Amino acid sequence: MCTKKVISVILAVLMLFVSLSSLTAFAEEKYPPLESGVYGYIDENKYPIKKNENHRVVKELDPALELQIKQDYIALNPYNGKGEEATTDDVVVKYYGTLSDGSMLVFPYTTYSVWFTEVTYHVIGKYIYTVSELGKDAKIYKNHQFYGIVDSYIEGNLSDDLLDEIADILCFGEFVNPNETKPLATPDTPGEAENKNPQNNNLNNANGAVPTGQNNPLFAVCILLTLSICGAVFAVKLRAVKKEF
Repeated sequence: MCTKKVISVILAVLMLFVSLSSLTAFAEEKYPPLESGVYGYIDENKYPIKKNENHRVVKELDPALELQIKQDYIALNPYNGKGEEATTDDVVVKYYGTLSDGSMLVFPYTTYSVWFTEVTYHVIGKYIYTVSELGKDAKIYKNHQFYGIVDSYIEGNLSDDLLDEIADILCFGEFVNPNETKPLATPDTPGEAENKNPQNNNLNNANGAVPTGQNNPLFAVCILLTLSICGAVFAVKLRAVKKEF
């Protein structure tokens, strides 16, 4: 009887330990990222955001290229906002920069354009682009066409590398995961990182995030079941041995 009580106590302690481990694993899970798209409100307590303190800069544009962009814009928006046919004199082009693939970031509009003062949050991958007035978001200009950044990313036409370039130019904010570990510094000598920092081998993505154990709950349940079965088998064998004596 004494032995059975000891086994019961041990199993109870192990079960408690595994349960606590499971709770910890749940607590360490990353929050689910918001799907890319346009939002009217984002709870920053649930999805903390690191603001970019820089300001996007409007750059000078070659006059001939500026004229071409105006003409392409008029082809899609033939009226100037007053019910009249637009001319290139009615169009203003703000140019922010050119990406490595040759596409440009621009914001074309007519001088008579009207915007609603409604803040929208454009979630693009891990980034967020806050637009103070509805419709005043920059566009990707390439091959005489204008593309929305969010739509391009959702449709798979915008790579993560190009998105990083856009985020830098337009000063996007970035979602912050409080449980994400910063990537380790890469040494100059190849292979040196693995020798000095064995934990590098545990990195599970390109951003250097260390696994947070989101599969631990299932693993913990398996351990719990295994321990319970082993305890039961041990108790049965112990009972059998006592009967023999």
